[in-house]
Amino acid sequence: MAKQPPTESEYKQVIEKAEQARAKRDQWEGRLAVAMEALQEEFGVGTIEEAEGMLADAEADVQKAEKRYNRELSKFKKEFGDDLG
Repeated sequence: MAKQPPTESEYKQVIEKAEQARAKRDQWEGRLAVAMEALQEEFGVGTIEEAEGMLADAEADVQKAEKRYNRELSKFKKEFGDDLG
């Protein structure tokens, strides 16, 4: 038995769902554009990949700073720990 063509109601439902999907797509594209503009303005990067690279560099800098802080704190405690109480 051959499949029946969609009814007018079914066709309208498909059209409505397609329009809703387009509206959501447009909304997400707008949000992405705003986010990309903010990345460019605030951090001077134009792509997600550039932002990820910048983040990786910043995380590495934080790790180095934490290690240095811990080293210096250890030295300080060794030198002045007894005097601190």
